[in-house]
Amino acid sequence: MKQKIEPGKINKNTYLIDVNMLGIEKLTSMFAVKGRKTALIDGGTSSEAQEIIKSLKAFNLLPVDYIVISHSHWDHHQAIPALLEEMSSRKVKLLAHPRAIPLLEDPSKVGYDFGRGPLLPIKGVKPIEEGDVVDLEGIKLEVIDTPGHTADCISLLDSKNRNIFVSDAVADKTGDTACVPAICPPSFDPDVYVSTLEKLKKYDFESMCLGHYGMYYGPDVKEILDEARTTYKQVWKFFDDNVDKLGYVEWIADNLIEKFMPNSEIIKRTGFLHLINGYKTYKKL
Repeated sequence: MKQKIEPGKINKNTYLIDVNMLGIEKLTSMFAVKGRKTALIDGGTSSEAQEIIKSLKAFNLLPVDYIVISHSHWDHHQAIPALLEEMSSRKVKLLAHPRAIPLLEDPSKVGYDFGRGPLLPIKGVKPIEEGDVVDLEGIKLEVIDTPGHTADCISLLDSKNRNIFVSDAVADKTGDTACVPAICPPSFDPDVYVSTLEKLKKYDFESMCLGHYGMYYGPDVKEILDEARTTYKQVWKFFDDNVDKLGYVEWIADNLIEKFMPNSEIIKRTGFLHLINGYKTYKKL
């Protein structure tokens, strides 16, 4: 399969925005879909808000009509207050899964702060769930429930371009050798996650947009779903076999990279602490 990782227009209606999260390029994606109306998919991180705004202006994407929040994790919505302030003359509709809304309104309810400290509340979000359609007049985004990574994950299917936006529901692919399964605290559910991977195989798409990172496309793009499932099983078994070593984060990272994700430079920089904590939380360790 092929990939598009450079920011800018990636199909007839879609733009890729590099959040440049933690100062690392090509780690976290946002997307904008433009019909006669425009939807921004996710809202990025607060520390990178001004750079996100610069990118949106450079692509002539502001103001937008909708911001669709894929799930309640901080790196996908914390720039939204700054974005709304930048677009104060426009009434922007915020949309998310019903289960996400109380967590967006009061981030302390997430139960895990990802080492970021207090997070900004996001108010005024309206619920959307499976079967709903975000109508951009000329292009429609169908909402699909894709839980597992979190209970409130949604994906969006653009049937016109045969493109699907899955955010973190499937995996992180930040290079040819990296496919990091969606294990993450505090609410990862392995059985539901595997069911979501199987569910997505039933939909008609030829390109997939990931929260981490970019667009993958081609007739074999659904192989990402099997790759994610395989890597999840490998990593989970590795954790099962090395429960007594989970406190040795560097050792865990070195072994995971060597065994399952060789030569992945971004993974070497970002590490696997979220996977370890996702496993430990689920196992109640």
